[in-house]
Amino acid sequence: MTARMDTLVGNSYSILKFSDLPVHCQMATVWFNVIEGGGWTDVAIDPNWESDEETKAGLVMLMPKYVERYGEELFGLVSLSVDALKVSIMQDEDFASSWDSWEKFCASYGTGPSDHPEDNRWPVLLSYDNYSTIWDGWNRFNSYLRDGATEIQAMFYPQEHHLVACGIMPAASPKPV
Repeated sequence: MTARMDTLVGNSYSILKFSDLPVHCQMATVWFNVIEGGGWTDVAIDPNWESDEETKAGLVMLMPKYVERYGEELFGLVSLSVDALKVSIMQDEDFASSWDSWEKFCASYGTGPSDHPEDNRWPVLLSYDNYSTIWDGWNRFNSYLRDGATEIQAMFYPQEHHLVACGIMPAASPKPV
């Protein structure tokens, strides 16, 4: 995670094991890793799932296996204001070169109805570099904006300084001179 992303996240985050994440965060993580990202392949999924709903139901049934296998992996969880996310997104390399304003981007993205419930919303996954603020979850992010959300839950892959700040890992000892 870069300094820009650290500034966005600030100090009001939690570091949780995958097994301790709320179920909706576990689902977003599994969906990203298994369906979108091609990772976490050691838990077999049914290749015959034909719809997103069948896939979600199948992943729910497999969740105990994901928790057993990946339960100790650590994730950062933070609630971010929509305004802070917009400012960060406008600084994204690709975004800044493509859009003059947030409004022009929103007009191009569409204003259709939300397809995400208001309760237990899946978080967005933050990027670890300066290229993009949101690594995964653009559709749901825009859906939440259409619904008038002012806060968005986000997850990130914590780095050593996050673990030290939360007391999960001791600070490195100074090197002898």
